[in-house]
Amino acid sequence: MRSAIRPHGGRALAAGAAVLATACSAVCHAGDYYTTVPFLPTVKIGPDAAGATPAREVYGKEYSHTDWFTAATVLGLDPNLVNIEDHDAFATPDPLQVVSWDGLPGPYGPLGPGSGGPNSGSVDAFDFGSPTYSFEHREGQIDALANRGDFLFRQVTDNTATLLFSVTADLGISGAAKAHVHFEDPDPVDLSPTGDVADVWAVIEAPPAGPGLGPGVNHHVVEDLDALEVWGAEPPTHNRPAGIPTPVVEGYIGGFGVGPATADANRFSLDVDAATGVSVFAFSASGPSAGLITPWIPHSEIVAAVESLLLSGMGDGLRLDPESLHLIDVDGTMASDVEPDLDHTSLSWGPGDELLFTVDPFTAGVIDASGAVIGSVFMDGGEIMHLSKTGLGPGAFAVSYLSHGGHLWDTAFDVSGTFGYEFEDVDALEAVGTLTGDIDIPTPEPSSAVLAVVGAAIAGWRRRGKPAVA
Repeated sequence: MRSAIRPHGGRALAAGAAVLATACSAVCHAGDYYTTVPFLPTVKIGPDAAGATPAREVYGKEYSHTDWFTAATVLGLDPNLVNIEDHDAFATPDPLQVVSWDGLPGPYGPLGPGSGGPNSGSVDAFDFGSPTYSFEHREGQIDALANRGDFLFRQVTDNTATLLFSVTADLGISGAAKAHVHFEDPDPVDLSPTGDVADVWAVIEAPPAGPGLGPGVNHHVVEDLDALEVWGAEPPTHNRPAGIPTPVVEGYIGGFGVGPATADANRFSLDVDAATGVSVFAFSASGPSAGLITPWIPHSEIVAAVESLLLSGMGDGLRLDPESLHLIDVDGTMASDVEPDLDHTSLSWGPGDELLFTVDPFTAGVIDASGAVIGSVFMDGGEIMHLSKTGLGPGAFAVSYLSHGGHLWDTAFDVSGTFGYEFEDVDALEAVGTLTGDIDIPTPEPSSAVLAVVGAAIAGWRRRGKPAVA
C-alpha cells in the first residue's frame, strides 16, 4: 500500500513559494464584479457518458478557501490536515465565509479596465460566522460545503453523472499550480493508464491574480479551493469599483432579512470535527427558521461508518483505538436530506438521508476484544464514501466506497498518480452533467425571485439613498 500522505518535501514547497510570489506581486483589481451565469435548463447524463458540463455554463457556484502555503511553510503544519484562512470575495481572511464565483472572464485585465479580463467574477455568499447568526463556533474554518438536496446526487452515485473533486493545495505532481477542480466522467474507458490529466474543470487564475490560465474562481488570489457547491442561486450582474457597495451582502440581496438569498450552500463541515462533536452542520437560509445553524450529522456517526469500512473482513470483536477516532475529519461532501419540514430545510439526520464524503488522511490502531493493539489501518484521504441512514438511532446506516468511472474510490485507488496531482487527499466534491449521454435531465431552476427583484431593489435603494453596506 502507499503511505497515507505523499511526502511533499522541498519540491512542492519551493514551487508553491514561486506561485505565491507571482500571485502576491500582481496588482489585482480592487473592485467587485460578478456576471450572472445564464440558466442552463438541462444537462446530459448516462452510463458510459464522457465529458463534463463546463464551469462557465454551471450556475450557482460557491467555494471556500484555505491557505495551504502558509500552513505548510510558516506554521509547519500538514496542509492535508489543517485548514486556515477562509476568505471573502476580496481574498481577505474571514472565518466561515463562502464565496460565489461566475467562472467567466471579467471586465478588468492586467493593465486595468479595457485591457482584457481573464479572471472570474466573485461576490460574498453566506457567512456562517456573521454576528447575525447565533453560532458558537464563529472562528471555525469551513472544509466542506453542500446543499441539502444536491442536484445529481443520485446520478453520481449511479455513475451516470460526472464527478467533480479537488485535492489539497491544487498542485500538480511537478509542484506547480494545476487546477482548483478536476472531473471524472462515468466512462470507464476514459480512465487510461496515463490518467485523465487533462480533465480539468476549474483552472487556476491567470495573472495578475495567479499563475494559471484563467478564469479560475476569483479575480483575487486563491491558494486552495477546499470546498465546493454548484447548481444554486445566482447573484445579480454588477461591476462596482473599490469603495462602491455591492448589491449582494453575504449571500443576500441587500443583506440577511432584506432580500432573497443569492447562494444555497446550506450544509457545511468545520475543520476538526472532534472539537465540536459534529461532522456536518445545517443552515436555514430562509423560512420560519431563517438564520438557524444546527448540527446535522454527528461526528460519532461518521466515525462508526469509517470504522465499519476499515475493519470489514478483519474479524469479529475488533475496533479502532479510541485515541485515534478524533483524527477522523470530514473534508468533502455532497448531501441528500429527504426529511421534510415546514420550511423544507430539514435539520435532522434521519432515515433516508444520504451523504457522499471524504475525510482527512489518518492512521488508527486496531484493538481486539481484550484491548490489545494488534495492528493499524489507515485512509489516505483519497477515499470517497457513500453513507445512507437506514433507521433511527446511532449505528443504523449503510456505508460503501463510491463506485464511479470504472473503479472504487477506495484506498487502493491512486488519486494523485491517476490525475496528476501532488497530494492524494480529496477535499471537495460535487457533480455536473456530461457532454455525451442519452438522457437529458432538467436542472433545478435557480431562485427566480433573486433575478426578479434585483432591478427593483437596486432602484429602490438608490431612491431612498440607502445603498447596501459592503
